[in-house]
Amino acid sequence: MDIHALKRSLFNDIPDPLSLLTNQGICASGPPVKARAFGSSVFFYTDTKKWTVLTPNCTVVRSSVNSFTSETHTLTVKTPLDWQATMTDQLQAASAIAYNQQLLPRACAAFSTFEEFWSRCRKPQMLTIEAPAFSRRGRQKQFINLFHNGTEMTGRVLLQRNSSVSICVQWSLSESEESGEFGWRPHFAGGMTVHRFGGEPHAVRRPWAWGTIDPTTLTVPLHDSFVVKTPGLSVESVEGNAVRVVRHLKPNFVAAIQALHVLADKTLWDGTIYVVGHKKVRAGNTIVASILPQIEGGQILWFTQKLIVSTPAEPSAKRHCRA
Repeated sequence: MDIHALKRSLFNDIPDPLSLLTNQGICASGPPVKARAFGSSVFFYTDTKKWTVLTPNCTVVRSSVNSFTSETHTLTVKTPLDWQATMTDQLQAASAIAYNQQLLPRACAAFSTFEEFWSRCRKPQMLTIEAPAFSRRGRQKQFINLFHNGTEMTGRVLLQRNSSVSICVQWSLSESEESGEFGWRPHFAGGMTVHRFGGEPHAVRRPWAWGTIDPTTLTVPLHDSFVVKTPGLSVESVEGNAVRVVRHLKPNFVAAIQALHVLADKTLWDGTIYVVGHKKVRAGNTIVASILPQIEGGQILWFTQKLIVSTPAEPSAKRHCRA
């Protein structure tokens, strides 16, 4: 037997051995067909791999993933109701495998039928996942892998509330030796894919480059919007909530804004910023703002997200001293 025939005979149990390079292990494996007990916990497997499921896009409710502010990574997401129902059905089918094989000795022996076993089984919240943040020995940080479009960003970002993610989950069924209670628990399997970040919009600062911005939608990767941090701008005139600034005093900033308007194929900026909120601005004031772009017809309008208004100090009166 030559080396190629030997390779085909030995390495034929993994359907797609290089799949980790394309999906980073964040994928569903198919339904479980067998189970194995490890101590008081039962884990489930397909014919060739561990049983994993992939959630749909979920909104983050709370996250301490990779923050290392406590002993555990905790992630709570809001999942669609139809996925919750489907997942419950899969957990029930997997529970039947464990019950038929009597893999939880105390729990299985306590009920004469599977229906009774399932009715007393603890069902999980859909979906809160916890994992140790540090190793037991050496206190080494244990990261949860994060990816976006196949690019790893583990350790470089923190998940914020209202982010959108898909999570690869592995389930285990376990029983407590003390209380006798038993039920399901989710675990991080291959990490998660981040589709969109929540929290504050992406901020563009000096020198105001637009390389990552989509000029047709005015969005950046992982964010639905962005804000531009302005330098100090002198107010020329005010009409209602429309503030017009003196453009020639800040040529670099104005040139960058005009370049974005050109990229988006919109009319050039006339120096107007629309104030959102109750702050009062008058001609002669200096403003520093975070401004948010919005496409309306053939133009881009700029609205304040944050605004600081300062009034130039008046020159002090000269004191006249008598000789």
